[in-house]
Amino acid sequence: MAGKPSPEESEETNARMAMKRIRVEIKRIVDRWDPICLRGLPGFSMEYNEVVGPISVLVRKRASVEDIQRHLDRLMANEWNLPPDQATTRQIAEKMHRTGAFIDTA
Repeated sequence: MAGKPSPEESEETNARMAMKRIRVEIKRIVDRWDPICLRGLPGFSMEYNEVVGPISVLVRKRASVEDIQRHLDRLMANEWNLPPDQATTRQIAEKMHRTGAFIDTA
């Protein structure tokens, strides 16, 4: 039987679990938002995967709502060639920001 994990191992495990939870929630938010309107098409469930990681890192690092919104605005303009929609990106950034609220920084 394995011994009790060290505090460092427990902290590392908790950090990995927190990041996974953030990624799952960010993915859910982006899929629900569906900025390029792909819901229902083949491959939809994987379409936004590449943007989830960088956003999750912003959330994990406790970036401000404004920083997350700027990131979303850049995605809209540079990746998806969409016109700006700052009201929507603000709402989405606020939702994303809240996903990191449960993280213990101690």
